[in-house]
Amino acid sequence: MKSAFRCLNESTLLLCVFNPLELQYYLNLIERLTPPSLCNITCSTLILLLSRLYCEPMVSKVVHESLAAFVAERDWAQFHTPENLAKSVAIEAGELLECFQWGAEADLKRVREELADVLTYCLLLADRIGADPEQIVLEKLEITRKKYPVDKARGSSRKYDEL
Repeated sequence: MKSAFRCLNESTLLLCVFNPLELQYYLNLIERLTPPSLCNITCSTLILLLSRLYCEPMVSKVVHESLAAFVAERDWAQFHTPENLAKSVAIEAGELLECFQWGAEADLKRVREELADVLTYCLLLADRIGADPEQIVLEKLEITRKKYPVDKARGSSRKYDEL
């Protein structure tokens, strides 16, 4: 494996993974070998740092600029309050769910269209409130990781307070 390690200070280690497939290996190794009390960098922070260094962002610049241009051309930003965008996410999510209303088989073209609508409103809302989609997803994943530890949640669909 080709990776670079560098100590930034006595408690912080910078890990640069050159092969994205190595990431899970190192996360497992860190989790297994480092007592939680000594490890002050979360998995989501590590993933975020690595992804910003070596990967494309969650939302490409092209998508972000295309959405902004679409909204600006129509002068719709005036309607894009956080409340209205959140309502639109819920409405479009309902339309996505409707694709599966009468069974598991759905028209994939329609599913993709409705999913695109949901994602569009989510991205517009994130932009409106100044949230980085990649960062907030990884932060929430870290919270959820603690609520659903692998040793208790693996293979179970039970809620965290029932594990």
